[in-house]
Amino acid sequence: MTLLRGGVDTGLANLGDQVGQNLPVVFSEISMPADMKIITNFDPETVLQRSITHNGRIEHFFYMHSDSEYLKVPYKPENFHKEHSNYYHIPSRGPLFGSDENDMPGIIVVIIFVFFMGFGATIAEPSLNALGIAVEEITVGSVKKSALIRTVAVGVGIGAGAGISRIIWNVPLLWVLIPMYIILLVFTKFSTEQFVNIAWDSAGVTTRVVTVPLVISMGLGISRKVGIVEGFGMLSLASAGPILTVLIMGIYINRKRKAVSKVDSETEEPLVEDEIVK
Repeated sequence: MTLLRGGVDTGLANLGDQVGQNLPVVFSEISMPADMKIITNFDPETVLQRSITHNGRIEHFFYMHSDSEYLKVPYKPENFHKEHSNYYHIPSRGPLFGSDENDMPGIIVVIIFVFFMGFGATIAEPSLNALGIAVEEITVGSVKKSALIRTVAVGVGIGAGAGISRIIWNVPLLWVLIPMYIILLVFTKFSTEQFVNIAWDSAGVTTRVVTVPLVISMGLGISRKVGIVEGFGMLSLASAGPILTVLIMGIYINRKRKAVSKVDSETEEPLVEDEIVK
């Protein structure tokens, strides 16, 4: 248990942070300070090359010799330090999908990726496996452990995707969280007590050892890269997601039960008079 806890704390948290910091390159251009190069004795007067963008903006650039090749470097006046005559070139990457004018394809890719990250982290949760075993025993096999695990994992993935979308578009948390819980209350009203208990208990799975460091670190990492101060809220949305999916599963199972019971009652043969007497 000590090795498991140490691996989770030191491994998953760093993994989530690294994933979060690199995800923005999918839909936007991000700078890479770790690859910064310093050009000494730099003279801005030597920057003679110019280019024009599609909207008419003029940009300046120059060629830098590095590793036996010439690299085209955009000139940014704020990166030139006149006092030391040094130019600090900070390389940038992205966007991998879409463009600076249309970042929607990249954002869709990020949301899908985060969904599968949340799905996979939930599947690996030991507490979810224990919950599935308990639910299968309590419901006498009507709710299978595998079905519950997949349903909860899908809910966490949907919630994590909603959390990343909120961070990318800088939407206030309450604008997303309050409508989500209103929907949950409506589904709770039309569900049975059995599935209501299972659904709201399944939300606690997202606050366990595997999901928490991965989801929170990923949210904070991507918020730092896109320049948003408030990067929290992913865990609250990831907790609301499985409640919704389990409630929907419960409504579906209850309707299926009623349909089967109705068919059985209609196909049941009526008793003859002698059998009624007996």
